[in-house]
Amino acid sequence: MPNLAPIYTAANCNAAYQLNWSLAVFWASSPPPESAWLDELRAATEADSVRILEHYSPRERVSQFLISTRPETAPPAAVRSIKGRLQHLVRKRLPKAFHRNYGLRSLGSVNCDTVRQYIESQTSSSHARYCYNLHVVFVSSRRDVEIRAQVLDQRRRMVVAAAEKKGHLLGNGQVLAEHIHFAVGCNLEESPGEVAISYLNNLAFTEGMRPVYEFVFYVGTFGEYDLGAVWQHQ
Repeated sequence: MPNLAPIYTAANCNAAYQLNWSLAVFWASSPPPESAWLDELRAATEADSVRILEHYSPRERVSQFLISTRPETAPPAAVRSIKGRLQHLVRKRLPKAFHRNYGLRSLGSVNCDTVRQYIESQTSSSHARYCYNLHVVFVSSRRDVEIRAQVLDQRRRMVVAAAEKKGHLLGNGQVLAEHIHFAVGCNLEESPGEVAISYLNNLAFTEGMRPVYEFVFYVGTFGEYDLGAVWQHQ
């Protein structure tokens, strides 16, 4: 029996990432000007690994933030960081500053059509548009560069099966000798790092829990709109 303990963990993997989000929060009444809280909020959320890149108000009682996060940060944690810390900053003036709802959308330097075209150009199934989309890349171990079609297809089928089990919406992808990459719509409560590491371990399982991919991964957000389209007001 192969060892079923996870090979890949957050502690032993290195991550490359570009994780950007557009977050809209809705004030219950007219908010104080951003000059009264934005700088303090930026400093406070840094402690939660949430970086506020931009803020503006597209309409009355709406604050829209462009934020970046780290792979270990699940999207809801970023929302809690901004809403919770901002509520603390304005609590004297607005004891209940926000409505409970919010809007969150993954963004990237390119949109989902560009990611799809890039993947297809390298040699795929359907793709869809969701609020939490990742482009995931793994690099083959130097000792395990695989060219046999049967083995590559086995890895492809494992990614498909894992996505189905996790309730992920799998978009385009390619399993190549040197690397594997795919687009996936994720569950909101999962961090990007958790998503990547879970697929790494599922792929290792197909080959007796051998680390056939390097202990490194790339995760990047993308969405229906790219950064330029969403933030062209700047």
